[in-house]
Amino acid sequence: FERKDLKVVNGKIAAKEKNIKPVWTDTVKVLDDNCFISPGWIDLHTHYFGCWGEDMDPIKHGLLKGCTLQVDAGSSGMSTFQDFDQYILNQTNGMLLAMLN
Repeated sequence: FERKDLKVVNGKIAAKEKNIKPVWTDTVKVLDDNCFISPGWIDLHTHYFGCWGEDMDPIKHGLLKGCTLQVDAGSSGMSTFQDFDQYILNQTNGMLLAMLN
């Protein structure tokens, strides 16, 4: 656990050092945000199907907030799993796993 700067090139970490000098160009933005960088988080208890309305999106509410794996804890059962699979699971590229109720 230490404070360092990250240099990101084309969306990938290119360097992790102390006091990286920023290079100013039209395509480079420097953030001084005191961010905490970690591996992706796992949310073991979510409900994305039929519980909270149409707006619950695993990408928006999970992946874009740092959860790279989520588990839907039984929002769907055998009678509704086909719809859950088609409209929710197939849109998440494997970052949402499902338990059946």
